[in-house]
Amino acid sequence: MDEFIAYIVKNLVEHPEEVRVDMRDVDGRLFIEVRAASEDLSRVIGRGGRTIQAIRTIAATAAARHSCRVRIDVIDEEQEPEATPPAEADADASFEEEV
Repeated sequence: MDEFIAYIVKNLVEHPEEVRVDMRDVDGRLFIEVRAASEDLSRVIGRGGRTIQAIRTIAATAAARHSCRVRIDVIDEEQEPEATPPAEADADASFEEEV
């Protein structure tokens, strides 16, 4: 799945060599982090977030065929926090239960 996301993102950006996609599998849920050059982040996110939302929709459809869930985050390394606060982690867990 990470190679698939990398292929899509690399074809959107001006500096494909700087695209990095990391994936973790935690209990059947895929966590994918996309990193790109700072000047390419707007291309990955798109106007109003439409591009990244389309990528997430495609990834969710592909993941559903394999009975798993996926979450894609675009990481801006210049503004990346040191660690995820516990409140955000708890909010994500409750979101999963509601869906």
